[in-house]
Amino acid sequence: MTRHQTLAERLLLLSIPTTDPKKKRTPFSNQPGNLDFTLQAALLVELVQSGHVAVVPSRGVLVGETFTLQQSGYRPTGSAPLDALLARVANPRNARKTLQNWLIGGDATRLVKADLVERGILAEHYDTFGPFVRNYRAVPVEPAAHAALRDDFEDVFLRDREPAQSDNAIAALLVSGDAWEHVEPVEGTPGMAHFFERLRDLSDRYRPESSPGQDARGVTRVLAALARVNAPSSGH
Repeated sequence: MTRHQTLAERLLLLSIPTTDPKKKRTPFSNQPGNLDFTLQAALLVELVQSGHVAVVPSRGVLVGETFTLQQSGYRPTGSAPLDALLARVANPRNARKTLQNWLIGGDATRLVKADLVERGILAEHYDTFGPFVRNYRAVPVEPAAHAALRDDFEDVFLRDREPAQSDNAIAALLVSGDAWEHVEPVEGTPGMAHFFERLRDLSDRYRPESSPGQDARGVTRVLAALARVNAPSSGH
C-alpha cells in the first residue's frame, strides 16, 4: 500500500477472517453490529478529522436543531471512497441532508472493498455451481501483511501498547456502532474481558483534533448520530 490506511480500510480488513488456521475467528452472534453503518461513519470521521468537511447545525421548522455536513474546500484525499463521499457533500442538493441520512444513505462496505480490490490488496473468489454463485470470499492478496495488521490491532487492544489517535478513533467507531464482533480477537485468545474494557477505555479517550473554523465536537456528533441510527429501536 502506497499510502496510509484509512479508518474504513482498517476496519474492513480487520473484519476479514485470517487464513492462518492457528488464528481461527470466533463465530459471530445472531445479531452483530452493522458493519456498513460503522464503515460509513469511519469515512465521515476521516473527512471531518482531516478538515475536508465540517459538521454544522441546521435548524428545521418542525424538528429543531439537527446537523449536516459542509464542504471545507475540495482537496482530493487520495482515497476513492473518501473522494466519492466528499463529492456528494459538495453537491448542493445534499446541503440540508442530516447526519442520520448521511449514515444510512451510503454503500460504504461495497465501495471500500471495491477500492481495495482495484488496488490489489484484496482478491475476490466466487465458488459456483452451474450458473449459481454458492459462496463469495474476499481474500487478502498478501496474507503476511493481513496477519501483521491483526497483530498490530491486538498489540493495542489486548497487550496494551500505547494507542495512536487512529486507534482511539477505531475504538470509538466500534463502540458507537456496536460492531466489535466483526473484529474481535481470535478464538482462544486470552483476555477477551480485557479486550472489551480496553475498547471502551480507548473509546472514551477519543477527542477530535480541532482546526481553525471547525467545530471541535463535530466528530463526536457523528458518532452520536451513528449510535442513534443503529439502535435496535430505530426501525432501520
